Amino acid sequence: MKKILLLLFVWIAALLPAKAQSMIDPEDEAGIQQTIAGETAAYVNRDSALVLSYYTNDPITQAVWNAPDGGYGSYRGYEVLKANVASDFQKHPEKPIEPTVERTDWFFRPLGRDWMWVNFTQRSVTPDGKKMENYETRVMKKERGKWKIAVMYAMSDHGRH
Repeated sequence: MKKILLLLFVWIAALLPAKAQSMIDPEDEAGIQQTIAGETAAYVNRDSALVLSYYTNDPITQAVWNAPDGGYGSYRGYEVLKANVASDFQKHPEKPIEPTVERTDWFFRPLGRDWMWVNFTQRSVTPDGKKMENYETRVMKKERGKWKIAVMYAMSDHGRH
């Protein structure tokens, strides 16, 4: 009997992630994907106000990424993010070469009514043929019906694949 209960428990536990993934409202998935795509487009267009509109204005807001030299960068807190995005765009106003971006392997996990954990793979190809692959994570917060980025983690191969 204990073995049967244990097997039943393991079977149910194995099904829960798939069930949780299938219970995501398609409108939430689409809204989150639009937020992520919009933030990327605003970044490429060097529009700091638009970039920041995709983030929640909260002390927990942060962005973390790995750098080509093996280090990493991070902005912790909305005000730090705001100051650094504006400064970066002033120092480097030239629009970067816009890559073709494909996002796949989406994974959504609700963390509460207005919070969502999101993972995806992002593949980019620049017009000159440079390929990059990123594994990305977002913690999203729904505010007034719109999904905002609270946490952004991006791990890139920086074209070394």
